Amino acid sequence: MEPFATRGEKVFYVANYIFLGLLGLVAVFPFYLVVVRAVAPTSDYAQRAIVLYPSRITWDYFNILFNDPATKIWTAYKNSIFITVVGTLLNLVAVILTAFPLAEKKLPFRSQITFFFLTTMFIGGSLFSNYILYSRLKLLDTLWVLIVPGIFGTYNIILLRNFLMQLPEELIEASIIDGCSQFQTIWYVVLPLSKAALATIGLFCAVGHWSQFGGWIYFISPTKQNLTILQVFLHDIIGSKTKQPGSAGADTMFEDGIRSSPEGLKAAATLAVTVPILCVYPFIQKHFAKGLVIGSLKG
Repeated sequence: MEPFATRGEKVFYVANYIFLGLLGLVAVFPFYLVVVRAVAPTSDYAQRAIVLYPSRITWDYFNILFNDPATKIWTAYKNSIFITVVGTLLNLVAVILTAFPLAEKKLPFRSQITFFFLTTMFIGGSLFSNYILYSRLKLLDTLWVLIVPGIFGTYNIILLRNFLMQLPEELIEASIIDGCSQFQTIWYVVLPLSKAALATIGLFCAVGHWSQFGGWIYFISPTKQNLTILQVFLHDIIGSKTKQPGSAGADTMFEDGIRSSPEGLKAAATLAVTVPILCVYPFIQKHFAKGLVIGSLKG
């Protein structure tokens, strides 16, 4: 709060902080309940549908999740990490190599090329045509079908293009005069100045790849269990255990004599899938807002 703010401004700041605090609480509270459900023993939910804090901490659900070979969570982790890392790197390379020339005002037909890219945001192939295309490219039933089709993200290209157009042209011209090639200019001049925009785009791409689901359902056979990913794994866990614990015919799982409710296993699986990608955000938070705002400016 500013030291010399008027009384009206102070009231506004206090009301704004209270409102944002309540809004944050509403957003975080469901996630907190999932955390409690994952670490609370089944007995806590015998008489109550909602538990605000566990009577004791138990890791039984996580032990089942990570130690039972039938869950295949480690296979899902391996495939999701591969898709996220490789896909994000390819996205960044494609976006940089496309946005850099589009940011050059002297590029012939720059407006027409940009318009061509923009049309892909509104006009796309049907699911059937995409299936035929991926079949001809031998991408079906491979993890590459989840990576290759999304390498060129138009929104990310436009975002980085607008960001690069804010850079001083003198820096680019000076590097060329000093004998740098186009690739050297990108590596030594453009990339160091574009960390904020690249961090923002990298976050978008990483979250998109980590959250892959539809592509796997449409283009990978369910029999290819060695290609399962985390979102499909979570779908299978939630879909296969639908009854509440204690109800007639409720399904339970046994691991080393431990009786575990399906709802606790669902909560543990949700955390196992969600927390890793959440851990990425704090490392790029300082770049995120700056890259998004500057990249949204019209060039």
